[in-house]
Amino acid sequence: MARNDVSLVNEIAKVEISGKQFNFYSFATKYCSHHKPKDYPIYDNYVDRLLMAFKKPYFCVNKNPQSTDAGALLQKSKIIWTNYK
Repeated sequence: MARNDVSLVNEIAKVEISGKQFNFYSFATKYCSHHKPKDYPIYDNYVDRLLMAFKKPYFCVNKNPQSTDAGALLQKSKIIWTNYK
């Protein structure tokens, strides 16, 4: 986390419980954001709906959180904060 490595989000998100794989992406983004809010944006249903509301032709949001890339999410959140402050 000290290196601001966004791949950490995906590492935290992937959990195995009773032999079954789960992807707790929303939790992982919230956990990282709690510790370093400027470096790790939160992604959950609320954020997803907000992104869809502000969607522009050049701004594509992946609707499948299982395959969401943390680095891409960070770039998208910077675009939004820059354009909608």
